[in-house]
Amino acid sequence: MITPYRASTLVDRLLGKSVVAAISALERAGAPAITCDADTVLECGRIADGSLTPVDRFFGKEETTSVIEEQRLLDQSFFPLPILLPARGIAPGTAAQDVLLRTGEGKAFGYLAKASFYPYDLERLCRGMFGVYDLKHPGVARVVAGGNLFAGGQLFMLGQENDLSRYCLSPRQAREEIGRRAWKTCVGFQTRNVPHLAHEHLQRIALETHDGLLIHPIIGWKKSDDYRPDVVMHAYEYLTTQVYPRAKVLLSGLQMQMRYAGPKEAVIHAIVRQNYGCSHFIVGRDHAGVGGFYGRYEAQSYADRVQEHLPIRILKLKGPFYCAQCGGVVTENTCGHPQAEHQEVSGSLIREMLIGGKRPPSEFIRADVVDVVRSHDKIFIDS
Repeated sequence: MITPYRASTLVDRLLGKSVVAAISALERAGAPAITCDADTVLECGRIADGSLTPVDRFFGKEETTSVIEEQRLLDQSFFPLPILLPARGIAPGTAAQDVLLRTGEGKAFGYLAKASFYPYDLERLCRGMFGVYDLKHPGVARVVAGGNLFAGGQLFMLGQENDLSRYCLSPRQAREEIGRRAWKTCVGFQTRNVPHLAHEHLQRIALETHDGLLIHPIIGWKKSDDYRPDVVMHAYEYLTTQVYPRAKVLLSGLQMQMRYAGPKEAVIHAIVRQNYGCSHFIVGRDHAGVGGFYGRYEAQSYADRVQEHLPIRILKLKGPFYCAQCGGVVTENTCGHPQAEHQEVSGSLIREMLIGGKRPPSEFIRADVVDVVRSHDKIFIDS
């Protein structure tokens, strides 16, 4: 099986009793604390469980600069986005020291060892991460809302269970299951939406050409009007148990925020899937994009340029569409009919129809998947 990214073993910072003891000591000493929102807690979890291997920390100022300017960690490993911790609750000028991490409810769940605190120019940061500094970009807006003071340091934490944990495998568990199934090749599929026929087309290509498929929906922070996590998971549970051969497909949620950083985030998604045991990863049309900020195949072009740094192999698949003449979902590689016969299988259009109470056409999405989605009282995330 493929090794974790730039490491022989997965990072493991879920250290149980030793973390409990350290947290208790820091609380008795009156150590400063950073207050983490729910999605920052998830980010901590993905560092601690090895999803972001080799990263075992939040980045300090020097490493943040190295990544946004050179796409390199301090050890010169390729890495396209900084992993940042807004230092909420820390006074500017606080000296480097161990610092507690607390949930929004005030519960201590971990700490940073020898944390440093640093301000960073938000425009420079956002341009390095997203290529733009525009508050209409949801990733930019989220970074700006977190403030310009950040904390860097080695992370140690306790495991955090929530209502979505039952849907999720850890990287170690996924690797064990792939090994148990004796898959030599496994394709990772990233999504944040319910399955439509264009996605099924890509998944079936993977199933035809590789031993197995990890369908790995992100169910962390997303923007308003994205699907609620339970809706996405229930729709995929239907597809993977009632449609696909069970022995060929592994389904797991991934509790990690969407940054909407387009090409660079697509590669982060590939690195995460390598850590989950995938040998290949699908990058499709406008991967991790939002609102027209990135070109339709910009993520694929970027993946081409950086493939030499990545052990996991990027599968660049064209965006499928419905062809009336073919009577099904195809791509430009398999259909020669004129463009007038083509209709894009648009996740955005499906979403708009569901929001408006309309039923999307069966040319776009399975009727039984629509039934699963509409069985939920709340389908979308509130603004």
